[in-house]
Amino acid sequence: MALIYIGILIVIIVWGHNQVTTGNQFRDNSRKIQVGMSAKEVYEIMGQPTFVKQHENESFEFVYEKSEWKGFFRGGTATRRMEIVFSKDEIAISIGKNEHCDESGW
Repeated sequence: MALIYIGILIVIIVWGHNQVTTGNQFRDNSRKIQVGMSAKEVYEIMGQPTFVKQHENESFEFVYEKSEWKGFFRGGTATRRMEIVFSKDEIAISIGKNEHCDESGW
């Protein structure tokens, strides 16, 4: 019975570690994104967007979302969001993070 509890504890610790590591990678990569970058450069840093929004004026947005477990005492699950608006020439013209359009930084 004790081995089952130890096994469950190990699974929880590994899962928690993976959540923190991928969340930190998302944050660190998002800090590399700057206005003036091409859509290809952003894609190479951030990877596949969660979804893409098309605008009527031929501009578009990459939207990235990442949820991670912060722990019971740090508010549970936190979701980070990043929106990058590109001109029709595929150049980043605006970066929004966590509900703050045109503002950078977390």
